[in-house]
Amino acid sequence: MPLTLEELIEIARKHKMTPEERREQAISFAYGNLSLSSPNITREMVEEAYEEIHGPKQKAQ
Repeated sequence: MPLTLEELIEIARKHKMTPEERREQAISFAYGNLSLSSPNITREMVEEAYEEIHGPKQKAQ
């Protein structure tokens, strides 16, 4: 039986984002906002800027 919307919301509410999920969310948010006003911005440019500020992506161990 599929989960209800309320059940899905409760699962999402309890989910603790991993550092990788936070990184991807931040990049996606910045890219989405920047691309509206600057169509020449690429996701790669946003990823590079993120890494300059926060350091390179951590490798899985």
